Amino acid sequence: MGSLIGEMVERTARQDPDRIAVTAVGGPSVSYRSLESRTNRLANALHGKGLRPGDRIALWLDDQTECVEAYVAASKASLTAVPVGKALASAEAGYILRDVGARGLFVSDGVADRVDDALADVDLALTIATGEERPAAAERYADLLAYGHDTVPEAVRPAPPPFVGYTSGTTGFPKGVVIGERGVREIVAMSALARRLPLRSVGVMTASLSFPAIVPADIFTHLFVGGTIVILGRWDAEKALRAISDERANYVYLPSPVIREFAEAADRDRDSWATLVTVMHSGSKAPSGRVRELVEIIGDRWTEIWGMMENSGGPVTATTRDDLLALRAADIYESVGLPLPQCEVTVVAPDGQPLPRGSDHVGELWLRSPAIMEGYWERPDAFAAALADGWYHSGDLGWMDEAGYIYIVDRRADLIVSGGSNVYPSELERVISDCPGVREVAVVGIPHERWGRTPVAVVVREPGATVDEAAVVAHCRRYLAGYKRPTSVLFTDALPKNASNKVVRTAVADWAERSVQRRG
Repeated sequence: MGSLIGEMVERTARQDPDRIAVTAVGGPSVSYRSLESRTNRLANALHGKGLRPGDRIALWLDDQTECVEAYVAASKASLTAVPVGKALASAEAGYILRDVGARGLFVSDGVADRVDDALADVDLALTIATGEERPAAAERYADLLAYGHDTVPEAVRPAPPPFVGYTSGTTGFPKGVVIGERGVREIVAMSALARRLPLRSVGVMTASLSFPAIVPADIFTHLFVGGTIVILGRWDAEKALRAISDERANYVYLPSPVIREFAEAADRDRDSWATLVTVMHSGSKAPSGRVRELVEIIGDRWTEIWGMMENSGGPVTATTRDDLLALRAADIYESVGLPLPQCEVTVVAPDGQPLPRGSDHVGELWLRSPAIMEGYWERPDAFAAALADGWYHSGDLGWMDEAGYIYIVDRRADLIVSGGSNVYPSELERVISDCPGVREVAVVGIPHERWGRTPVAVVVREPGATVDEAAVVAHCRRYLAGYKRPTSVLFTDALPKNASNKVVRTAVADWAERSVQRRG
């Protein structure tokens, strides 16, 4: 018996060998027959070069077909794959490599200039370069394919974890989330259900394949249903719509920053996305007004998902087509849906006691799921704290309405306590994002002599907009109580984001505090 992920590929390669498994827009395509053969040869070559079952092999790669091949080959070789965000700096990548004890590393041309610095104090047995740029002593990817033989490697039992995904690290150092075979097995079924994926799904990947949660929830799930992974590359709304049309895609993922841009492009060319079944959003909270604008264009294709790396990168809750039609939720455009059948969610007070339903009862969201991680890499104390009382403590604050729909208010760590009152940054961000001329906003708390902490809004303007602080403050005055309003509004060209496209609030808060101090 082969590896779990390898079995997914082998099954479709036997049943539908000429079907395209992965294709890059404007680049190469790989059939399931070819993916099966190439990953067998690559897995055997990895063994031949000295890697052993249970070793960790990191993937620091651009978005390319070789990225999918490397994940499958690692699984076939009984290695643990560790994605490294393609945008990470050398120091950030080096931390992951050292922390996980990587023995192998795939790199591509786009990261090659950072590799040598990242490898300081990292003891690698093998480095593989997929492109023309070769760090010192790196093997060529093509040479390994020629070196390995085309037989299915025998999987070891019990299988080592196929995957370790590092958390976003918006505060402190990121932690490695260990995903076992059971987690992968559960998450592909749960993700297919939540994303409404049919058999042989065609999905356009608008997020980087180097984002840890994308791999199990989108890449492995499309292999599970015998689907086609379409790698978009650099985001462009028109390019995404062409890919959807050309590939007859039924699935696409939209991160928060591009919702309005996609809506405007989709409104101009309504024929291009006719094959879509699902337009999925997850990750950072999306302004409900922008969600409503998009739904008015694409209809019930919209689905919202709440998930996290600790749930094997996959969903805990999701909305459905019926949710948008029946409108049982208190506000479906704010909700992340109902728990999946395999999951359970509860809202608890600081003392761990369950809270009643209703928007007045905000607490931490705890969950149970069969896809919960096996642990944090070499951090048993952190794992024990996260799973106390038999529930995973998500760190997200939220509430549940009378119909059982879940609403995310904020991360517990982002809560601003100002003058003894709780101020939720996401509430301010929702209001400010509806102010004309605002493209993006992050609200953070900074020290205040009287109130302890006070909210500050950091705004990115729409191109050509002239919105100023007075306009934002006036807009907030209409919709927010006095204690919730930002005491300062700052403007910037872009918000700092990590490899998962999430705003790095610590960096925003540091910049905001310095800027307010300079104002005097």
